Amino acid sequence: MPKLSKSKTIPVMSPRILGILTDWANSRSCASYLKQRSLIQIYAAQGKSNKEIAELVELHHSHVGKWRTRFIEGLDRLKTIETEYPDRLRKEICLLLSDNQRSGAPPTYSQIQRDEIIKIACNYPRDFGYEGSQWFYRLLTEAVRVSVKGCEKISVSTVRDILVKNKLRPFKSHYWMHSKELDEDPEEYFRKLKEAHGIYLLADKIRKTGSSNVHIFSTDEMTGIQALEREYQRLASPGHSASCEFNYIRHGTTTLIGFFNVVNGTVATPFLNKTRNEEDFVAAIKQLMDEEPNEKSDLWIFICDNLNIHCSASLVEFVAKECGIETPLGKKGQSGVLKDVKSRVKFLNDSSHQIYFVYTPKHCSWMNQIEWFFGVIGRHLLKKGNYTSVDELEASIRRYVKQHNELFAHPYGWNVDIDKLIKKVSKHIIHKQSSDGESEEAS
Repeated sequence: MPKLSKSKTIPVMSPRILGILTDWANSRSCASYLKQRSLIQIYAAQGKSNKEIAELVELHHSHVGKWRTRFIEGLDRLKTIETEYPDRLRKEICLLLSDNQRSGAPPTYSQIQRDEIIKIACNYPRDFGYEGSQWFYRLLTEAVRVSVKGCEKISVSTVRDILVKNKLRPFKSHYWMHSKELDEDPEEYFRKLKEAHGIYLLADKIRKTGSSNVHIFSTDEMTGIQALEREYQRLASPGHSASCEFNYIRHGTTTLIGFFNVVNGTVATPFLNKTRNEEDFVAAIKQLMDEEPNEKSDLWIFICDNLNIHCSASLVEFVAKECGIETPLGKKGQSGVLKDVKSRVKFLNDSSHQIYFVYTPKHCSWMNQIEWFFGVIGRHLLKKGNYTSVDELEASIRRYVKQHNELFAHPYGWNVDIDKLIKKVSKHIIHKQSSDGESEEAS
């Protein structure tokens, strides 16, 4: 590296390093300190002295010398990183031009006190004699002042800073649904996961080969759809969003039993009725099979959840009749296939039948693709719909389904890595068992 004088040491850098510094020097969004220190290195590479650079960047020449020297000392390391780890180069240059971490003033509150504050935040307010379902900063600060020795005068901002530093937000929560089946019978849970996953892969294969003798439908019910008449509405206009008054008039409800064709992405003619019982579900299946072009030898596969009407005695009798099964089915509640839910599910889940049902694990609606369509129709039609009767609502739903099939229908992608999912869920089981074990020991 050529040297002219102590204040004129010229850093020799690669075009890539110089390019990164130039980007920062010309950037309008870059931090000002990074922009200024990048300019120092660019001017130094041009052979300017510290005093000349100081005038250009409006900084004292001693500071210019400091950052010039630091950059020159780190150049060899940057060149090594550029060769071996090029993706890390920009980050390393930024670290080299950044201030070193300072120790700062000694902390006002010890680590033990901070741990106590975290412990309070990780419990319910009622555990400390306060009424409330969750903490907020002022209430938490009050609890800390009372419960933690030496924190009688701690401020709200200090408590907030401690929580932020530990990435703790006790007032935030997210909802989720845990499947009891995962705790009670993990093997059956994983079996259902793999079976439903296999059906979606089969649908992909059928889509590619063009086979037409296998019908795969995802089915479920959308209940309590209200026919609401909005009293006042205003359409959107330039500069104004659409608006709707809170008041509405109820005109009754209907239930939609839907069937989503997993292979081609169309939705079958919806079965609409006021009720949702086992007779309705069987009638909906019959309607679907009558409307869909099919041969007697075709295979029908239905993906559904564990609702009782999806494994009813009426459904078992219908499947047995359609499949030509003459074996006695027994009596509901007493014997045979019809005895109980478990025996009926086993019969309906038999893949040797011409019609069979694949059940998702409990509380795993994300595996049922008809739920995705229910979200679409809810947002696009029902959320802001205006209907004066149930008949008008049902006619609108039928028209929407027809329009969807003509314009937007497409099969949903299924890119789930089942092995990765099972591994993740298994970790949850191990963690829960470990937590339960610790709880038992504590008690």
